[in-house]
Order: sequence, then C-alpha cells, then structure tokens
Amino acid sequence: MEVEVADAGSICFGKRGVVLGISTEAGIIKGYAVMLHETDTTIFVARDDVAATGAGFDRADYY
Repeated sequence: MEVEVADAGSICFGKRGVVLGISTEAGIIKGYAVMLHETDTTIFVARDDVAATGAGFDRADYY
C-alpha cells in the first residue's frame, strides 16, 4: 500500500512510499517501515503520521 508522510515536522513530510513492514507492540500497531519512492530509502513512520493514498503495488516490485 502506498502512503504519504503526514507529519509536518518531518523532513520527509509530503513524500510518498510503500509500506514494507509493520511495527507492533503487545498487538498494537506502533508504526510502519516505509520505502520512499524518490530515494529508495526505508524510514520508520509512526502510525498516526502516515496517510494512505489508495494506490497499491505488487509485492514483487520490492522483494
């Protein structure tokens, strides 16, 4: 799934990428590993700091 970084305080604000992993603690989602499209860099983004764009990608594009 594609997401956009929605944290206005982040240097990645407004950048889009795909979710490659989900971080959980005691069954609660804490955040996501997001690979940014522009740089192919993977960053951690807290759960409340991303917005889904509605676009989907094939897993084979990234693995």
